[in-house]
Amino acid sequence: MSQTFSAECEDVDQPSPSAPQVSPSPQRSGPNVIVLSSAGKPIFSRWGDEEKLSAACGLVQAIRASILDDPSLGGDIQSLHADNNTKMVFLTVGSLTLLAIAEGGIDDGECETEAYLRMQLEYVYGQIIFTLTDTIQSVFARRHNFDLRSMLGATEAVMRGILDQASPMGNGGSFLCAGVETVWPIPHEIRDNASRVLSAVCGKHSDTCLFAILLVGNKMVSVVMPRYRAHQLHPSDLHLILNFCNYQPGLLTNELWFPLCLPRFNSSGFVYAYTTCLDSGSGLACILISQENTNEQFERFRKAGASIRQSLGLRAPKSTVLRVKDSSAATSCGGSSDGNPDSSSANSDMEKATVHDITWQRNTASIDDDSGEKETQEEEQGSEKVVDELAGVFGRELTVSETSNVSLTESIRGTEEEDAGRAAASAVHGESTLVKILNEVNRNRVRETMIEKYLQLASAMHFLFRIDVAVYDTGGMLTQCLSPPLGFPFVDETSKRRVWNMYQRLSLRLRLGSASVESTMDAFEMIVEDQRSNADGHHGLGIGKDCPAQCLMESPPNIHGCSFILDGSELFIAMNGRDFELYATLPGKIPPRHGTAYCARLVRRLMNDEGKLFLAYPHTWSR
Repeated sequence: MSQTFSAECEDVDQPSPSAPQVSPSPQRSGPNVIVLSSAGKPIFSRWGDEEKLSAACGLVQAIRASILDDPSLGGDIQSLHADNNTKMVFLTVGSLTLLAIAEGGIDDGECETEAYLRMQLEYVYGQIIFTLTDTIQSVFARRHNFDLRSMLGATEAVMRGILDQASPMGNGGSFLCAGVETVWPIPHEIRDNASRVLSAVCGKHSDTCLFAILLVGNKMVSVVMPRYRAHQLHPSDLHLILNFCNYQPGLLTNELWFPLCLPRFNSSGFVYAYTTCLDSGSGLACILISQENTNEQFERFRKAGASIRQSLGLRAPKSTVLRVKDSSAATSCGGSSDGNPDSSSANSDMEKATVHDITWQRNTASIDDDSGEKETQEEEQGSEKVVDELAGVFGRELTVSETSNVSLTESIRGTEEEDAGRAAASAVHGESTLVKILNEVNRNRVRETMIEKYLQLASAMHFLFRIDVAVYDTGGMLTQCLSPPLGFPFVDETSKRRVWNMYQRLSLRLRLGSASVESTMDAFEMIVEDQRSNADGHHGLGIGKDCPAQCLMESPPNIHGCSFILDGSELFIAMNGRDFELYATLPGKIPPRHGTAYCARLVRRLMNDEGKLFLAYPHTWSR
């Protein structure tokens, strides 16, 4: 049995001058995370220089070795508490040890729970596998002192991005709920039409195309996956893809082809992603993922990207052409008033022509010059319709102009087996509206207005909502979440940390009945054993057995329930039911019974608005 140790360190606040500093600075948000090898060589540190942490890393491995040598302790170290002010959580996978160091009052809820710290370590480990696959373990088996930093490269910035997002000053709702954030609000008809375009265009290559994703930043618009449940994306893999693209902006401004590993899908091999930016103004981009790494597959995806752009009614990408204009020819046609020049004057004229008579003209035109003017006219004609479609976001039905050639409402009634031509024709109007809605939502504070209405409905100061959407005819679920940023009165790190930590404790209560360390560690052991016993066929290819915290957060509570914490001037409520979870912060003067009723009213409204807040109908293709 794995053990959790508590060490009372009287001098923890007064370290010796020679002692290495591994704890996070108070000015920094969230825990410090260190990755080291079994030989004690530092690989990654969220803060500080890895070289200066060498002594501390060696000490960590020495502590682990002493515990492993004692059979009575029953396993590796899991966490260590020091003077009720510092918490250290460990994750060891093969030759890699990951350590999270968090500061704050442990008993009063000012410090993250073991489960949440462990989950952050699992995401960092997943990001390493995302870049290198788990073959790095075999490298360490041959060379214990191998320096992995040379292979990570720019991945360190991506790992820091994950930790920043999960920190109190970020927005860790998607990690706590194990759900993917979507771009919202988008009317269901328009989002579903985008899914049909992906399914129709990429479905023709379903034997080589695994996944197709539309995204804006690190938020998802739509995703199409295989129908076979075992081949569908885990939320953690979706997080890694979206986070990687968000912190590598060059990937979305160019057409690129790069390898990546999906740790929960298959941690031992690469798949290959094609990215293209569909609209630079709104940031709408497309990612197509295949298991094949060939020039032919790249060209197939490139053509598919162009078809998606055309089917969405977007402008063709601009091409910049440099043309050389030789004005010396025109000058020579005009003649010379001095008659025939001699040899020396001819050479001088040639030199002048070389310097002055060759000019560069830059022409910018679309790839399809004939369609550029038509697309501009269509955009101008459709601008008046955006107002009506945005009005549909706030409760009215989405209306389509009677002058439209093809009715959008008719286009979404077809089946996925219809030709791509019909889906493309029907999307020309509707999906050009998608981009306009994205732009209008960002400009007009639509999201802020909707959040204010939701908060007023429940008399709440903040909420976090998770929904499990069924993937049609597969038995799988696509977990999504709505995670508004914390606003007033939670403006500083201390207040924000307090809210997120209360949500973490409530999440454990819903799942385990208790937020204690002992119940968490017992749950981890049960999950690991279950993952190992089910490690047959495809299910044994991922790192699920090494990520019990992710598995715990992904699994919904078995019993519908409600829990609350009355702490100071705030009332924190968590409730779950069929396919949903809600976490909310209410004023402490509201009685828990009334607060629960208010939260139930908010849940009903969010479920009614499912179509415009989430991807309510995930599409699949046969595979």
